[in-house]
Amino acid sequence: MLRKLFYRTAGAPDQSSLNHRIFNSFLIVGAAGFSGGAFFAYSTGLNTMLCLVTAGTAVFYMVAYYLSRFRGLFKHVFAPSLFMGVVGLCFMWFLSGGLEGSPPIMFLIGVVILVAVVEGRYAIFCALVVGAAFFGMIILEALRPDLVVPYPSDGARRADLIFTSAIGFLMLAVIIGMLRRTYEAEREAARAINEQLMRSESGLIAARDVAERASRSRTDFLSTMSHEIRTPLNSVVGMTHLLLEDNPRPDQLENLRLLRFAADNLLILLNDILDFNKIEAGKVSVENSPFPLRGLLDSLAASLRPRAEQKGLKLELEMEGNLPATVMGDSTRLSQVLMNLVSNAVKFTESGNVCLSARLTPGTESAKWVSVQFSVRDTGIGIPEDKQEIIFEAFAQAASDTTRRYGGTGLGLAITKRLLELMGSTISINSTVGKGSDFSFTLEFGHYDGPELNTIQSAPLGDLKNARILLVEDYEPNVILARRFLSKWGAVVDVACNGREGIEKVAANSYDLILMDLQMPEVDGFEATRAIRAMGNERARVPIVALTAAALAEERELARLSGMTDYITKPFDPRLLHDCIARLVRKP
Repeated sequence: MLRKLFYRTAGAPDQSSLNHRIFNSFLIVGAAGFSGGAFFAYSTGLNTMLCLVTAGTAVFYMVAYYLSRFRGLFKHVFAPSLFMGVVGLCFMWFLSGGLEGSPPIMFLIGVVILVAVVEGRYAIFCALVVGAAFFGMIILEALRPDLVVPYPSDGARRADLIFTSAIGFLMLAVIIGMLRRTYEAEREAARAINEQLMRSESGLIAARDVAERASRSRTDFLSTMSHEIRTPLNSVVGMTHLLLEDNPRPDQLENLRLLRFAADNLLILLNDILDFNKIEAGKVSVENSPFPLRGLLDSLAASLRPRAEQKGLKLELEMEGNLPATVMGDSTRLSQVLMNLVSNAVKFTESGNVCLSARLTPGTESAKWVSVQFSVRDTGIGIPEDKQEIIFEAFAQAASDTTRRYGGTGLGLAITKRLLELMGSTISINSTVGKGSDFSFTLEFGHYDGPELNTIQSAPLGDLKNARILLVEDYEPNVILARRFLSKWGAVVDVACNGREGIEKVAANSYDLILMDLQMPEVDGFEATRAIRAMGNERARVPIVALTAAALAEERELARLSGMTDYITKPFDPRLLHDCIARLVRKP
């Protein structure tokens, strides 16, 4: 009952702040106190002026209370209330006995209330104002004692002191009670918030664990599926290469080409999914190293030209004469972007030509950077204007039958766009249905001032004569395939079916190079490599090349940390494998 009455008078906690409620209580108790003081002064025969001053202060506090409690003008009425209270106390100082009367008690109560109501430095300022008024009254009374109106009797003085003290204790009781209740309420609120935060933290930790498990599951799934598909696909692609090199009959040649086309498309599908997942996970970084720009463009055009010629297309390469031979940048990402665009152009063009061009962007040369504009043009099917934004979204195609007619996942252009964004560029398209498309982008490369880099020339196949190579592989079809290639190139091949057998053979024999699979029974490739590196003799320094179906960046990094020299993924490109072995073996 009392709490409801108090909330109705001072304001509920959810409607006003603690300072606001204390101030309202001060106003209402002050108004009641001054009203009682006026009645007390009148009834005890004190001077008329004291009655008027106390009654006027009571009326002012009633108005201030109304404006603060019901109109929300707390901040507006606080200063006038403080001023009116100080002025009223100064008048009452001389009208009610001076230092020996009740005014000192009123000043003390006023300081306590100000400290409770006002925050921070403003509370100190207000207390100093009231304190200055208090000491000012003492000094003025000492100088002009005749200004003090004495009490008519000692009984009147004692009654005034008792009444004023009672009002003061009432105000202090209200403030203390309010502070205690507020402290308890805030403590309960803090406890509730703490419990809620703990529940939220537990929920966040659980959600984080679920997300991490989902991410690990996705990575494990991709790794497992990639490995399980690449392992047999390596045999299909490799055997197709060998059959095509064995002078097949004309009736077999077309079948082998179709087989290689299907295997290559499956490999592109796998690589696109892994690349897109890696970009989505933010695990792609941009490098900045010197590379032969002209040589890269020549090699890329040469690698795709046979595919274009099979369709009766002409693949052209246009490079301006002032295009620098060597620049600083990320050759791997640039190759991936251009390979995607040129491959798409060849795929969607039935007749005519495809042109890859590179030229300096006019007016952008500087001492540190060179800006190059790349363009891939074709005379293919073209893209409708309303589809030219959609094609850069994941798994999107310009038409519903595009995948059925031309194949693909719809990830190539999405990967291209995101790789270019990582390199600080954007891709633009200009296309007309039935006439062709033009994809272009601009990249900035750093100037290169070192010795000129030349395009790496492949060693002639067959120069691995007498190179002793240990093949550590548990999948028999891949053993047969790798042995066929290595023997054809003149190498002497020894085989271990798992990591444990590989360690034993390295301990007993000397090899020029080891081809190491990663996922094997008993002892995997990582552990076997660490064991070989720990042998501490000449055999511990043998080059070890990971030849594996594991294609994720995490596995590549684990291979590097375990001590492997290089990394080749299955299905392997025979030329790439040959060049890697030739570079590391260095046989005379």
